[in-house]
Amino acid sequence: MGKTKDVRAAVQAELGFDPLVDPADIKVMNTEDNVITLTGHSVVGAAWMALGVIDVRDELQVTG
Repeated sequence: MGKTKDVRAAVQAELGFDPLVDPADIKVMNTEDNVITLTGHSVVGAAWMALGVIDVRDELQVTG
């Protein structure tokens, strides 16, 4: 399992690969046990693709 910092970076990278997501609109936070919390304005799904993610807490606001 990746280090906390590595998991956050992996989620940010996955968000950047999804053409429906603007990663600049999403803040990625994680805990020491690799639980990811996403906040911002966009759609999510790519966070689950990142290696080492245990859970995703979706606090995003969908706009549009």
